Amino acid sequence: MDLKRFVVSRAAAWALLGLLVGGFAMDAVWRYQGDDTKQRLEQSENRIADQDAQVERLSAKLVRAETDVNALRSELQAERDMRQRLQDVVSRGRK
Repeated sequence: MDLKRFVVSRAAAWALLGLLVGGFAMDAVWRYQGDDTKQRLEQSENRIADQDAQVERLSAKLVRAETDVNALRSELQAERDMRQRLQDVVSRGRK
């Protein structure tokens, strides 16, 4: 009878100790994951801010490029018109 009582008391003590250690370990894991989640969230927010800034820079660059393209198109059209007028003058001179 004493052996049974001894085994039961030891088993209960080890079970209680296991629950306590497991609880502390789970708390540590929970806190670590919580901190990791906060860090990942901050990194994601920083990455989004960087991407937004990059979008702004690229949008401004695109607007400048479109302006340059439009200026070059108008210059090309003016040169074409001049060439056409020159060809008209030359062809009238040949007739």
